[in-house]
Amino acid sequence: MEILTKKTTDITSEEAQGIYDLFELVFKKKRNVASFYDEYCNTSKGYSYHAIAKDGEKIIAHNVYVPFKYLKDNIPFYLALSIDAMVHPDYRGKGLYGRLVEACGAAAIRDGCKMRIGFPNENSYPVQIKKFKFNDIGSLNTYCLPVNIGAIYKKLRILTPIGKLFTKIIIGFSVLSKWSKQEYLYKYRKDRSDFDNHRYKWFDGDYEIVEYESIKFVYKNSDFKGQQATFLMDVFPLSKKNFDEACRYIYRHEKTTPIILYVGNLPFFPLSMMRIPKFIEPKHFHFVGKIFDKEFIDEDSLKINNWEVNLSNYDLL
Repeated sequence: MEILTKKTTDITSEEAQGIYDLFELVFKKKRNVASFYDEYCNTSKGYSYHAIAKDGEKIIAHNVYVPFKYLKDNIPFYLALSIDAMVHPDYRGKGLYGRLVEACGAAAIRDGCKMRIGFPNENSYPVQIKKFKFNDIGSLNTYCLPVNIGAIYKKLRILTPIGKLFTKIIIGFSVLSKWSKQEYLYKYRKDRSDFDNHRYKWFDGDYEIVEYESIKFVYKNSDFKGQQATFLMDVFPLSKKNFDEACRYIYRHEKTTPIILYVGNLPFFPLSMMRIPKFIEPKHFHFVGKIFDKEFIDEDSLKINNWEVNLSNYDLL
């Protein structure tokens, strides 16, 4: 077995096919190899950092760090987002995952990245915290607006008329946030002039990007836990007024969606959505990190309230 470290631009089409064959085996989802370079090359540097484990010519494990330009206050820097970590079932328990993480980290550091962040699943999360000693920055919250309760839970179909009325009341009431215009800027935030030019070209660019007046937001219709849903992914500038306005827009224009969701860390309580309690969240979104450059990145980077993070950072959608 060998570990190769490559930039996306150095990966052959055969290797890309092998990586996505492994992805389908591990995650039970098929990805089109034609999108491989669209995703991993649409970054702030024009490539990502890949660690590939091979047994002969067979790809048995893979991890990738995606570089993005962020701002610390107003100072630009590069961080690496860890995604798509996977090991072939026949090769687990051999320390491959740790070697992949180490190889990707070394490549990112050599290329000037100051920090690594990631959103591990329930299996990877304890390994990253206990074994790799990554820092647990926090967990993202999930907010929802149920539009059609009967489509979400078949057993509650009888309550659909009441649920729709309740949703209309919430949407109408949310107009009151029009006076809540305070804009929130996190200490660690996306470099908008760079991030938006790359991220929404992933996955065939199948995103709804809405801009008018001084607000911009992005949403996507997608399957989630076997249900069709509409995800509000990002709102900028972030304010209570703009967030609720984005939710109302989706409610008006996506007539068939049964539920609208937002996953992130809001510094306010929106009027248009309800926060789902942690113990009944359909999925936990853990946020972890590792500082590479301690002279540049402060310890306050380990507090979630200092970060602008939501589903636009994540490779789920």
